[in-house]
Amino acid sequence: MPKKWVTARKTKILNQKSNIKVIKKKHLNSVKFLNYTVMEKLDNEQKYFRSILNMVLDGEGDRQEVNFCMNKIAHCTYCRTQFEQENAVRDCIKKYNPYMPPPQDLLPSISQLISQQSAIYV
Repeated sequence: MPKKWVTARKTKILNQKSNIKVIKKKHLNSVKFLNYTVMEKLDNEQKYFRSILNMVLDGEGDRQEVNFCMNKIAHCTYCRTQFEQENAVRDCIKKYNPYMPPPQDLLPSISQLISQQSAIYV
């Protein structure tokens, strides 16, 4: 391959890489900006709702947190939208990544490894 072809190819590859970096940087900046502006416009109850939503959907929230979330979902369009989006994501995860139980021999093999490691340090 002639030298100028190699140089032209290297230049093209470097330009493509730098364009990708610029696109990534612009995208990350726009995402940070959007997240910042959305969080700025939320009131304290909406911020609290957003912070406990995943915990409540996982079944780890107490009765007071669950009641607060259900009340916000019923009366606030932003909170209802957040709830629907989280449920949609969870449904996709369940659909495309179904639960598989661990192998039967997993626990005994882990216990055996732990006992071997503890025997080394004793």
